[in-house]
Amino acid sequence: MTTRESLYVPVLRARRAEHDALRQISPNVRKLIAPVIEITPAFSEKLSALPPKRIAQAVWRFALGSGGSRELYVDLGNLLEHPEADIICHEFEYLVLSLHADTQLVFHVSDFSKRGIRRAGELLRKNGAAFRVTSADYLSPALSDFITFMKRTALTPADIDLLVDCEMVAEGQKLRGTADRLEKGYNWRSITYIAGSFPASLSAFPKNNEYEVPRIEWQSFSREARSKANVRYGDYTIQHPLQRDPVPFPPSASIRYAGERYWVLMRGEKPGGPNAPGPEQYIGHAFMLRQRSEFCGADFSAGDAYIDFIAGQDVHTGNPTKWIQAGVNHHVTLAAHQLQRLRAA
Repeated sequence: MTTRESLYVPVLRARRAEHDALRQISPNVRKLIAPVIEITPAFSEKLSALPPKRIAQAVWRFALGSGGSRELYVDLGNLLEHPEADIICHEFEYLVLSLHADTQLVFHVSDFSKRGIRRAGELLRKNGAAFRVTSADYLSPALSDFITFMKRTALTPADIDLLVDCEMVAEGQKLRGTADRLEKGYNWRSITYIAGSFPASLSAFPKNNEYEVPRIEWQSFSREARSKANVRYGDYTIQHPLQRDPVPFPPSASIRYAGERYWVLMRGEKPGGPNAPGPEQYIGHAFMLRQRSEFCGADFSAGDAYIDFIAGQDVHTGNPTKWIQAGVNHHVTLAAHQLQRLRAA
């Protein structure tokens, strides 16, 4: 079992924007990250009519089509509730191992009693796995079944990456200690603190203005990590940790862009409504963003190149999916570089 080389664990939902954002990550950044591909209820619903092997193939194509064969986690979500989850997991195992990909499955406290994930035993033994635990999970009586689960899967803590998911965090909230007994009680392969603070809705921000929204999770981690350099950081990029699925549409024509300590939020109006401005708002937002000091330049990432392109013409506007793609791609690139600098310091 190899140790983790990555520094950053972004959580990305199984949607087109996130898929394409990850696919466009540059190789020098990709080696620094271990994304969590989260299979959403909407994605599962689209696959529900397929035979179980076809479901596994669709998940495999989506995950590895975006993240490639480097470090990657797949959280199957409610696919583990599928009546034939064992077949799905066994087929997924076969597909991953056939490519020798460094893909690991994610399990939760609620999965200890499920047969599905145990059918991927060879994948667990070869690649290890990730244990994703929230504050609610930590208080669950089922947590006492962890040792039994490890015996059934032939795993040890040294094979497992602990993902401490703090979910939505507030100003001053600590990340370390969220799952204190788990953090200190086992010799994990790695420990990652995942958190988010991006707002659930932009409706609280008046339209046609610019805002700076603190990246609370990054500010907390960068303070805490100075006393424990061997932990990894994770976040929900430019999404809310408990975002509704599917995402409500139509959204406002807005841009979300990560700065070093805050997001720049450029809030527009819903295009196409009565007397409302159209998608051309995006061109104006991109132009104004390109003038700000936070803009990293067209060469920084694919997302930045897209912003620069839109700002420099007056024909193409993009759409909400493209703008989430650009924002996620930039965010992941920036966070990876921040963690590289933090580790070097």
